[in-house]
Amino acid sequence: MAGIVLGWIRRTGPLVWSMPYEINMGLRHFGLLIFLAAVGANAGASLLPALESEGPLLIFFGVIIIFLTHALAWLIMKISGEHDIAGILGVLSGLQTQPAALSFAAARVEASKVQLGYATVFPLATILKIILAQLLLEMARQPSINTLAHKVFR
Repeated sequence: MAGIVLGWIRRTGPLVWSMPYEINMGLRHFGLLIFLAAVGANAGASLLPALESEGPLLIFFGVIIIFLTHALAWLIMKISGEHDIAGILGVLSGLQTQPAALSFAAARVEASKVQLGYATVFPLATILKIILAQLLLEMARQPSINTLAHKVFR
């Protein structure tokens, strides 16, 4: 509550209670950088063993999932009549659940439309990724699919 009140007041004598836009954006990007570094450091230890044992299979399924989801998103946007590139970039960034893609797109076209498209799709994409990951793990546990995949990629 104190932060809201002080932000509304903006200034008390020599003390300024608001933050310039450039500093705000710099702190956001720094926070994102620290988050991605921590996630990468935690995931990095198990990456090489996973790639050595199941690398081609993981890459294959990753490419298939990306292709199918983007093709479906493109088809839905085509049917709905979406032709605004900013909205399309926002939707595709949200579909990837990638803040880096959002920042890249927002720096090149109208940011508000990109952010609206991102915010529209991001929650559903996150939930679907969780469900698809569980389905892929369950499929990998099935002996027939696992045997077939190993024959194809070994």
